[in-house]
Amino acid sequence: MGSGPDSILSRLQRGEPVDVVILADAALEELINLSTQAFTYFQSKGGFLEGTPEDLPPGRREKYDASGRNSKVLIKKVAKVPKAEVATTLS
Repeated sequence: MGSGPDSILSRLQRGEPVDVVILADAALEELINLSTQAFTYFQSKGGFLEGTPEDLPPGRREKYDASGRNSKVLIKKVAKVPKAEVATTLS
């Protein structure tokens, strides 16, 4: 089975656990997710809140506007994680 984002989402939708590696970066303050269909899943299971295109970094905002996909912007604030805690399981 593949390990790309599509296969991870497929496994989560089937209720299978997925190991996720958290990259601990002191500068990381939030995760931004763009979704046209799975936004309710990310809100209910991932704790993401709905944002707006204005929340995107300038370079990403340009790509968002050019895509015309009308994706919802989802944002999750991240707590700083000690580097020893680098893996978790979602299900």
